Amino acid sequence: MVNNPSFFYKFYSINSKNEISIKRILTHNELYFPSPKHFNDPFDSKNPLSYDGDIVEWKKYFRKQIDKYIPNLTAEQKQTKIKELAQKAQNNSIFDNFPNSHMDEIGVFCMTEKKDNILMWSHYADGHKGICLEFQPIPTSPFFVIAQEMNYEYKYSKPNMLRSTKDEKMLAVLLTKSKDWEYEKEWRIINHDNGPGIYKFPTELLTGVILGCSIVEKFKNLIINLALSRNPKPKIYQAKKKKDDFGLDIIEVK
Repeated sequence: MVNNPSFFYKFYSINSKNEISIKRILTHNELYFPSPKHFNDPFDSKNPLSYDGDIVEWKKYFRKQIDKYIPNLTAEQKQTKIKELAQKAQNNSIFDNFPNSHMDEIGVFCMTEKKDNILMWSHYADGHKGICLEFQPIPTSPFFVIAQEMNYEYKYSKPNMLRSTKDEKMLAVLLTKSKDWEYEKEWRIINHDNGPGIYKFPTELLTGVILGCSIVEKFKNLIINLALSRNPKPKIYQAKKKKDDFGLDIIEVK
């Protein structure tokens, strides 16, 4: 079992368009879990599955799906539908949009172990003009403790739709990205039950706010005032460019 890092970090841009949502994080502890369909990587959460299976396996699979999603069919309608779908399943084309067809039902919150990566500040915090929030996972609160570490690979793993476990399929689809993204050191909280939306985290888990090295004064003052109004107060840090190399120093200022 992988141990969680001591802290998780989340980067945000801050501008006139998202100012209200940033305020809500700091005043109401609200975090938005988007659907994977809205991720910026077109390969993310689109790992193809293998659909090898005989007619008996497919009938068993579709019987469970029909019982779950269309339970009001008569016994005759149910058997007809199961037979029809199982026969079509021999042609993988009926699953062309799977797992994408289920992505709207899942909410995912993405975080990182890294607070000083200059690429992430550039990509996710509006060219270092945004902020980075520091969250501390603690055993007494499951909110961040349930986060799962990303896996980075060169090729798709293609788990089997019928024979792989739920965890194996989730690892392949929602917790695996290209090796090109490995520098992000990403972790994810995945909500299958309630899907995309706003979720509240316990106040004490926000332990730090890092100001980007190029944050404008207006938003810098806003973030500091909102952070200091919290109880308990998070530490406030300023990211500053290092003098002698390509990097950032994260310096506590309040």
